[in-house]
Amino acid sequence: MSYIETVETINPAHSYTQEEIAQFISVLFSGLMQNRYRQIFKNARVRSRYLARPFEWYLTPKTFREKNEDAVEQTCLLAARCLNSLCAKASLELEAIQHLVVVNSASLA
Repeated sequence: MSYIETVETINPAHSYTQEEIAQFISVLFSGLMQNRYRQIFKNARVRSRYLARPFEWYLTPKTFREKNEDAVEQTCLLAARCLNSLCAKASLELEAIQHLVVVNSASLA
């Protein structure tokens, strides 16, 4: 019978305050999109957000494919960190883990 042995949260390395994100959005977007995002961020009441890459990475134009491939790579890296942490926390071997549930609110992959 399966059961939940332990739970772990792993966040991407780059943490930014909501104010920093709002400033970044003003550089990344302009006009109507900028105003919409500012309003969303204002109403969200989120104090900080995590990004897989530093701000500068997002300023360089990339194809959808490049962004998607990076999302898969970053998700796999986070999953590996999570699995290592789970195993250490629960004194388990990696082979003992049967399922991994990932909640990701930003990637399309």
